[in-house]
Amino acid sequence: MENSFLWELWAGLMPQERRIFLQFLDNPHINQRADVRALAQTLAQTPDDALAGLDKQVVFEAIFPGEPYDNLRFNYTCSFLVKCLEAFFFQQEMAQEPVWRTYFLCKALRRRGVNRHFLRKAGQLSQTLDDQPLRNAGYHLSRYLLESERYQHRVLHAREMPTSLSAVADPLHHFFALENLRWAGTALSLQARYGVRNPMPLADEVLSFAASAAAGQSPEIAMLHLGYQVMSDAENEENFRQLKILIAEKGHLFSPAEVRDLYLSAINFCLRRHNRGERPLYTREALELYRAALEKGLLFENGVLQKFTYNNILRLASGAGEREWARQFLDDYQRYLPAEDRANTFRFNLACWHYLGREYARVPALLQTFDFADRDTQLSARQMLLRSYFELEEWSALDSLLKSFYSFLRRRHDIGYQRLMYLNLIKFTRKLIGGPLSKRKAAALAERIRAEPYVAEREWLLGRCSADLQVGESERRNHPR
Repeated sequence: MENSFLWELWAGLMPQERRIFLQFLDNPHINQRADVRALAQTLAQTPDDALAGLDKQVVFEAIFPGEPYDNLRFNYTCSFLVKCLEAFFFQQEMAQEPVWRTYFLCKALRRRGVNRHFLRKAGQLSQTLDDQPLRNAGYHLSRYLLESERYQHRVLHAREMPTSLSAVADPLHHFFALENLRWAGTALSLQARYGVRNPMPLADEVLSFAASAAAGQSPEIAMLHLGYQVMSDAENEENFRQLKILIAEKGHLFSPAEVRDLYLSAINFCLRRHNRGERPLYTREALELYRAALEKGLLFENGVLQKFTYNNILRLASGAGEREWARQFLDDYQRYLPAEDRANTFRFNLACWHYLGREYARVPALLQTFDFADRDTQLSARQMLLRSYFELEEWSALDSLLKSFYSFLRRRHDIGYQRLMYLNLIKFTRKLIGGPLSKRKAAALAERIRAEPYVAEREWLLGRCSADLQVGESERRNHPR
């Protein structure tokens, strides 16, 4: 039964839901077929690890004992159970959404002309929307749909009343603006991460509308607009400061997942400034934002902390001089990492911790024990190995790494500004290998490093230039340029 629709849907049931689903099938309005319930009972009694290997004929015998196998009949039974599972999933989702249940009830009451009950339920839903704290796109969509139903009711039953459309149009405009800003921000993230452009046809109009929304009157629009602005303009510090203030003061207007995205917009602004060498200021800013989001539980998805978040926090804490806190963080949050990659992620970050503490001899052994499937980890590992080999004077290993790293970057055009960061790191490292440089060349190289907007390991490279200036021209490393 593996790869069938029924197998996939059954696997989507939580273990505690299976008993509830069997009771659901007892409802004659849902199911009147004994074979469908027998099939569900058979699946429920089968251990999870044996479900994929169930034989059709064995299951058929359990449903229709003593009857010859009929593939068409079996498929019909499976198809009916699939429809029941779909109905169950819908009911379970709707049970979690009381606002939508009441909205559809209002719609049904209006269409059936049950006027007094419609007005009472519509009023209750309006009050429910007012009382809950969210003012995100979901809120404005719910408000728009409710006010649309009220308007259609007034047209038929209260024609003498004023027909102003603002009650309908305002939430529609807010919903449209918020969703467009969210997707425009996503487009910027994809462009920065993969170098892929996703045109947003109405972006200019939405941005103009959002810019005119006063923070006091529409803080939700102001927040998403600032989130977009900090992603599109890494130079404007005022936008970043205002976004931090609004997140702290008005973050409750959004769902936890949406607030997390706002935090990540602000964090990414800091990381870009951090990567440009503006440390420790933006190192500390990014770390504090991560800590605030971590304390509020915003960085967990179903109880899991993504490894990229784990990586970033460790690096920022070490870079901010909080080495002991960083080591404790590694141990305390290891158990929240995805189980399938937990050991590898911990070892990689332990290598980072040693590396950032300049314990270079501990780094290669930790990084060479497993493969890195994702691109970002590959980039970070190569960066750490490059500096470690240089400091350990492992020149043969460094030369081989520089060649492979360069080839890797030449093939990748989907990593945005990070590609330039690492290409510059390779270029400037090669110029340092044959040193020490003359004072004039070391000073000139330092100027070039400072002038480049994006350079990985900028401080380390400048430190090596400074070391060459101090050594002078009399000494030479005993290896080829």
